[in-house]
Amino acid sequence: MTDVRRAGAVLGTAFHDDPLFSWAIPDEDRRARALPKLFAGSLRHCARHGGVIEIEDGAAVVCWTDPDHFTIGVADALRSGLAAAPLWLGLDAARRLQRHEEPVDRRMRPHIGPTDAYLMAVGTTPASRGTGLGRQCVAAVSDAAAAAGFRSVVLRTENPNNVALYQRLGYDLIDHWTVEVSNLEVWALRQPLR
Repeated sequence: MTDVRRAGAVLGTAFHDDPLFSWAIPDEDRRARALPKLFAGSLRHCARHGGVIEIEDGAAVVCWTDPDHFTIGVADALRSGLAAAPLWLGLDAARRLQRHEEPVDRRMRPHIGPTDAYLMAVGTTPASRGTGLGRQCVAAVSDAAAAAGFRSVVLRTENPNNVALYQRLGYDLIDHWTVEVSNLEVWALRQPLR
């Protein structure tokens, strides 16, 4: 069983400088406190509707969902502990995040069909960066999704540095756009499974 607090802290650290979270939660101290809680909730959601995989005793974490749960609805937010997010994100940050996520979810929905798993998040501890653990996480999701009967894995990223990495791992670019409210670019990618 995954310790979601510890795994959430790994993902929170990994995403601390991510363009989306830097824009949504501009205060670095608040971001450092809020992201582990946000990711702990996302991990609970993924554990219920897909999977959570830890590599090397939690030095790297990845979570994924089935296609029906790539977004976190109200009921899932309650179950996952994310309904309280505005309290620890702050109302302004929660609103910014929601204003970005709504058009992204609408744009992603046609790309995620019934045979697609959705890779929600992958990250490593700072000491583990560049060691190949992220690559192992992505491969582990592909294996788990294939074992569950999915034919491909879809993901999205707002970090331009991630695009070439995912392409080297076998993902194809399927969409690229800029979200008007945040002025952030989004890349959607898909990896066919064997």
